[in-house]
Amino acid sequence: MASDRDEQEFSLESILAEYGKTPRKQPSADKEVVPEAPVRVAEPVPVREEPIRVAEPIRVAEPTHVAEPIRKAEPIRAAEPEPEPTRRIPVQPPSHTEPSADIETERVTDDEMPEFKTYRYANAEIEDDIVRAVGEAIERETVSDETVRRAVEPTRGKSAERDSRPPQRAEPEIEPEPDYRERARVFARRCNLAAPRSLAAIAIAFLIILATFGFESHGKLPFGLDTAREVSGALLIAQVIVMLLAVDLMVYGAVSMFRGAPTCESLLLVANLAAIFAGMLALRQPNETMFLPYSGVCSAATAIALLGERLYLQSLTTSLRLAYKFDISLTSEYRAELDRTILKQSPSAGRGFYTNLTMSDDAAVAHSFAVPIVFAVAAVVSLAASLVNKNFAGTFPRMFSVILAGSCAIQSSLCYSLPFKSAVNSAAKRGVALAGAGAVDALFIADGVSLSDDDIFPAESVALSRVSVAASSKQDRALTLTASLLIASHSGLVPVFEEQLKKHMIEPLTVKEFRSFDEGVSGVVGGAAVLVGSSAFMKLQHIRTPLNTETDDAVYTAENGELIAVYNIGYTAVPEINFALQRLARQGVGAYLATRNFNITPSQITRIYDVDEDSLKQLPIADAYELSTASENGEAIARIKTRGLPSAEAALKLGRRLRRVSSTLTALALITTFVGALIMAALAWSGAWGVASAKTLQIFMLVSFGISLAVSAVGSFMMSVN
Repeated sequence: MASDRDEQEFSLESILAEYGKTPRKQPSADKEVVPEAPVRVAEPVPVREEPIRVAEPIRVAEPTHVAEPIRKAEPIRAAEPEPEPTRRIPVQPPSHTEPSADIETERVTDDEMPEFKTYRYANAEIEDDIVRAVGEAIERETVSDETVRRAVEPTRGKSAERDSRPPQRAEPEIEPEPDYRERARVFARRCNLAAPRSLAAIAIAFLIILATFGFESHGKLPFGLDTAREVSGALLIAQVIVMLLAVDLMVYGAVSMFRGAPTCESLLLVANLAAIFAGMLALRQPNETMFLPYSGVCSAATAIALLGERLYLQSLTTSLRLAYKFDISLTSEYRAELDRTILKQSPSAGRGFYTNLTMSDDAAVAHSFAVPIVFAVAAVVSLAASLVNKNFAGTFPRMFSVILAGSCAIQSSLCYSLPFKSAVNSAAKRGVALAGAGAVDALFIADGVSLSDDDIFPAESVALSRVSVAASSKQDRALTLTASLLIASHSGLVPVFEEQLKKHMIEPLTVKEFRSFDEGVSGVVGGAAVLVGSSAFMKLQHIRTPLNTETDDAVYTAENGELIAVYNIGYTAVPEINFALQRLARQGVGAYLATRNFNITPSQITRIYDVDEDSLKQLPIADAYELSTASENGEAIARIKTRGLPSAEAALKLGRRLRRVSSTLTALALITTFVGALIMAALAWSGAWGVASAKTLQIFMLVSFGISLAVSAVGSFMMSVN
């Protein structure tokens, strides 16, 4: 061929051979180098200028000699590539390749071709320098295929060129998760220790409340407790016993306070100590002027806090045991290209699950801000009252005690632990393990859910209904090409065609030059250029399709530009998925289609499922492939037993309802804390100690506690129903 002669004539070896045939001259003193006329380069072979068809142009990164942006996608040609003397000739090895379908090749004229002048030197070493110079010039004027591939960035709405295997990314170092079974044993052991202590503390606190009501109503109690001094002493002893039963909470409250971050346990510790100290001072007074200490409210709040700790430990144990059994993680990722926080299911080790599970909840965070305010108000008001009365020893302890007792909302420690227990139990019935407070926050702010092929149409809901093969093709050949390309794409259609391969005892072939588009996929299979896609994709590639086979659910296969087979696929609606899609739409959460099955579109889903098309978001193929690829980018907010949309929707629903119920209970507890403290401070400041009694405070706290229990019961019922 003429092109082969041109290639041999103008290779490096031919240039050096020409040097050897020419007699060498000694360079003169005034002019060492005598350039000859430039070598004439043969006319380049004309390049076929067939337009390439895709949806939008792909931008090419600079600096490279890349041609104009792609206009349309050109079908892959399986014929042997013809040598084309363009600027895009790889250096190693020096062979000519067919330009990529993603790059439009430009023709190079004689004026644009670089000229290499022939130099003659007497010194052989200088001749080696010429060889290196010529080689460097060729490298500067050529772009390798790898350079062009890196220059082309797949963008949204454009075709994405990918290998059949997902790219390997350098992931940052991930801290290993603790052994879920070991941590579950630790929490279970602590829960078992807290169970009898909480029951005993609740029983003693109940007796203290009854004794306070009985003595202030009738003036005496059984067992010979007839005087205020005797009753006060008995109440103080019982209060100390309750504190000892909850010694771990008291220690935690003290440590938190000394660290500068007081918690609800810190408030209980200080309130109990203030009540005991004020009651001991009151024992020195005569019976006529004595008051009962506020032991009932403080002991009840401490006992309920111990119960809340037990419920919280039970929930942690259940979640960790389920997380150990389940293999699918529900992660939350922020997608900058979508400006949305997307929930995604992927098989992973559950990175971040334990951290989210043990994260501080909103109730604890809210009380960490409220407790210092209560301490400051109680100290300032008590100090002011003692200065006004000019009796610090008699006024400050009692005033400080009554304000802190008024701020001890009994339900404070149940604001999160009680609804969390209900949510964990409901999630376990649905095969979901929630990751605690961290999961609640992530699920509450989630904007959408990533849906793969199997999430919308599981394998059992997809079936092959009819096969049409062209007369010029063989059924086994068409099946092999179609199945091989679909397997390389990891589409949801793979189980259907793998079953056909097993039935016909056929092995899939290796796919080369795999590419994915919005409407189909392409690649070289067994030396043939194969296209698999929808009818719209075939029309885009200028491949005629019979009118009687054009359906939205069909898979078309073309070999070397000719249609060879049509596979009609049947999709069946799944009631659970239909219900989950409807609930996502009601919650305002978008369903983002990260699908690889080119037939799955919003219009197809609305045709099969009873859901509004506005709630379905179709992603470009590049984003869909990236979002549907398993990764460890996000932190696990739940562990799921069976992958699917119903499980993800159940986790989303339970997390959001848990957030609402917990926030409502926290608001009621904070209102009770501040209102109780202000009422008791106002009554004590005015000197109405008869009204600001322990009995009055117990009534107020028990009413508030009853309201919180009612709200929690409603929330638990909401989380138990679908």
